[in-house]
Amino acid sequence: MEEKTASEVRLPEELPVHERAPRGERPRGIIYVGQKEVMVYVLAVVTQFNAGEKQVQVKARGRAISRAVDVTQIVKHRFFNTLEVTGFKVETETLANEDGTTSRVSSVTMTLAK
Repeated sequence: MEEKTASEVRLPEELPVHERAPRGERPRGIIYVGQKEVMVYVLAVVTQFNAGEKQVQVKARGRAISRAVDVTQIVKHRFFNTLEVTGFKVETETLANEDGTTSRVSSVTMTLAK
C-alpha cells in the first residue's frame, strides 16, 4: 500500500484543515490559550482591553478549553465587572499532523465585550 502525502489526503468538505498561523500574522483582539499559566492569558486579555479593543476573543483547543474558561471568568470577576460574554462557539477542527495524518480536536471561542 502506497503512503499518501498530506496534500493527497482528502477530507470531508465541512471540516477544513487548520494550520497554525505564524506569530507575526495573528490578528489583534484574539488570545490563543495553550499550556502557560492562566494569569499569562488573563494579562493578555486585560492588555487588549486597555489598548482600546472593544471585544476580545479567547480561543482554545482540547485540554486548554478549561483554562480558557478560567481566563474569561477571572477577567470578568476580578478586572472588568461590566464585561459580558457575547459569543460562545464550540466546534470540531481537523488538524494536519506532521506525519501527514489528520486529527479531530474540540475547540471553543468565547467573545468578551466591554
